[in-house]
Amino acid sequence: MLMNVAQPSHTPRSRRGTPPASDWLENRNAAVRNDPDALLKELVSRRGLPPTEARLLVLRILRDDTDGHMSAEQLCRALVKQDFATGVSTFKSAIYDLNLAGVLSRVIAPLNSNRAQALYEIADKPWHRHLYCTGCERLIEICDEVIEQRISHQFAVAGLTQANLDFARAGKCLACANAESVHG
Repeated sequence: MLMNVAQPSHTPRSRRGTPPASDWLENRNAAVRNDPDALLKELVSRRGLPPTEARLLVLRILRDDTDGHMSAEQLCRALVKQDFATGVSTFKSAIYDLNLAGVLSRVIAPLNSNRAQALYEIADKPWHRHLYCTGCERLIEICDEVIEQRISHQFAVAGLTQANLDFARAGKCLACANAESVHG
């Protein structure tokens, strides 16, 4: 026997009086539409840092970059192009503060046998690893749950906590390897 159950005419609320998740998500989406930096401000605030203009600018530059990985020097060059009034030292401090707070992740990529460079990315994705082409200097993200589970297990066995840092595995992409064999 089917029963016709009347639906409540008001918006359902949780036990604590907060709107349901769908209302929260709609309010958050509306905030983002009104303020494109809303998610960046939230990301910084959740880590206990005030969302200063320098910190937000670092995050904007990384968010808007097609690759999403930049060195401190590349970030500073982008800052100069934007004619930002704050000095480069303040901007570099913002980069390092964001990294220490876990808002940015650092990836160490080898330049050659003697040198490496630190690249930064916004830490808003699940743990992932990086591959680095030494020819074209392209950084490739790989997301593999099995690899991450094995690495997490090894950290647990060793009694370590993962740092906000990754070492990119170096190699040559197919295009660079082919170009090298033709010109080499």
